[in-house]
Amino acid sequence: MNVYNRFKTDLAIGLLIFLFISSMLELFEIGYDSTDGTTRSGMSLHIDSMTGCHYLAGSRGGLTPRLTSSGKHFCG
Repeated sequence: MNVYNRFKTDLAIGLLIFLFISSMLELFEIGYDSTDGTTRSGMSLHIDSMTGCHYLAGSRGGLTPRLTSSGKHFCG
């Protein structure tokens, strides 16, 4: 029974640490990039090293060209 109680205590402490770290990351916007607004978009920015063109990658895979406000492909 002592092992079970220790496991519950360790699990609760681990959960509290996880919640604290995730709230600090959200509060200070650590990990945000230019694809995010006020909340995380779940997308990541990829830049082609040869052309400099920007692409957005979603969490399910696939690439989408990043467009300018005029609708043209954004290439730096």
